[in-house]
Amino acid sequence: MSMTTNFEIRFLLVLWDLGGTSVLKGKVNDRFSGKTKDANAAREALVQGGAIELSEDGKRLTLTDAGKKALGDGLAQDGFVFKAQIGAKMANALLKWMRSAGASRTVVAKSEVVAIGSYEAFKVVVLEVFDRLNRDFKFDNLVPIYRIRQELGERVSRDNFDTWLLELQANDAVQLIGGEMPELTPAIAQDSIQTTLGSVRYYAKRI
Repeated sequence: MSMTTNFEIRFLLVLWDLGGTSVLKGKVNDRFSGKTKDANAAREALVQGGAIELSEDGKRLTLTDAGKKALGDGLAQDGFVFKAQIGAKMANALLKWMRSAGASRTVVAKSEVVAIGSYEAFKVVVLEVFDRLNRDFKFDNLVPIYRIRQELGERVSRDNFDTWLLELQANDAVQLIGGEMPELTPAIAQDSIQTTLGSVRYYAKRI
């Protein structure tokens, strides 16, 4: 999808910064104090363009893979500028995006993806992603598996992600944990992991 306004790019950045999955519309709008009308217009355009998915109840937003690509492309384009002074939250969100892109070896300017082709490479990248998410979002060593899968994106197939994450558990690098997942959605359940015995695991804990 092609971005048409700076506001839409900023909207995507805020949504990503808030976790990117099942985020209440109001939380995003709160970042645009006094510009609710502009935020609503940007959201509608992004939903129609496929960058954002709206929950069935119409209250929650999820950033799609197309939305992440659009965000990276939008931030890299020459025409994108912050037209007014920005606050600390927006600046920190941009810094977090830049660090995330560097940690996953994604070239934001071109949205270029480096594939993960082996278990050993997967182990290195996953543990880096785990540590970063745990630090940035204060998960207390219980990082949602769906967040890790989303960070890796197209760099690894779903089958390899499942197989290699279970192998990490078998090698005592991580422990996969079930329990309760607040605000569970079908998308989150699908992006979690199912063990060979059929149980669903929602969290990874580094050992």
